[in-house]
Amino acid sequence: MALLFTRGFRRTQQLVAFTVPPLVFARNHPGWDEISVNALVQTPSNDGTKVLLIQRSPACSPEAPYKWEMPSGACQPSDRTILESVQRMLYERTGLRARHITSLEKSETIDDFSGHRHRRILSLTFVVETIDHRVVLDRRAHMAYKFATREEVMGSDIISEDHKALIVYAFDGSHQEDAILWLVGEGLAILAEAVTSRGPGALPG
Repeated sequence: MALLFTRGFRRTQQLVAFTVPPLVFARNHPGWDEISVNALVQTPSNDGTKVLLIQRSPACSPEAPYKWEMPSGACQPSDRTILESVQRMLYERTGLRARHITSLEKSETIDDFSGHRHRRILSLTFVVETIDHRVVLDRRAHMAYKFATREEVMGSDIISEDHKALIVYAFDGSHQEDAILWLVGEGLAILAEAVTSRGPGALPG
């Protein structure tokens, strides 16, 4: 735990909604089957800001081998908060320890039809500052990493399409207010649909 969760770790006041356990958050925002988190790790350079990408191993991801993506993964029931989900996932994927989660960059619903049933996934992308940029990969899952410029991201055909859109979106500026407003609006809409579907006066249980 000492290696994973950084002493003095900080988050902005605007992210207080994500300092609850994932299961509690899911109960407060019904309508999704899973919560996943992405870590947008940026670093300045002479070529401008760069974003950390990691490349999937074909042994671990035969359905999408060699694809580049942001560090990402599902929240786990054992995570004490969603922000700790981000910390844990980032450390497991890259060995990087978060110093500061600065903002929520994007929130969106992903419809997953890959399994035996349709799953609705709430995807949350957070901007993360790390203690350093010394990446240590779990080679079973990811085989390489790089810090890429906006132009490199735009010009690549082996970056996950949903992650490419997210990264380019982030390069164009901060969108935290839009992300939170979308999340609030989506949650209220789903709650209203749940009430309507159960008949007048019914409340979701």
